[in-house]
Amino acid sequence: MKREPTAVYIGDHKVGYRGEKDGVRGLLYKKGNEVVFKTCDLLLQDLYKGPVEKLDNVPELSR
Repeated sequence: MKREPTAVYIGDHKVGYRGEKDGVRGLLYKKGNEVVFKTCDLLLQDLYKGPVEKLDNVPELSR
């Protein structure tokens, strides 16, 4: 994983940093003591519809 120095904000709230993992761009954020990577499409889906319950429905994660 590669973290970029650019922070990502939603409104005035910093949610994480831009990052890249295996050539895929997304968001890096801390969940407890763990650093989590979330792709841009999953981040947007979580913002609008709520978290993904089954990853089988997401083609790039079910390979």
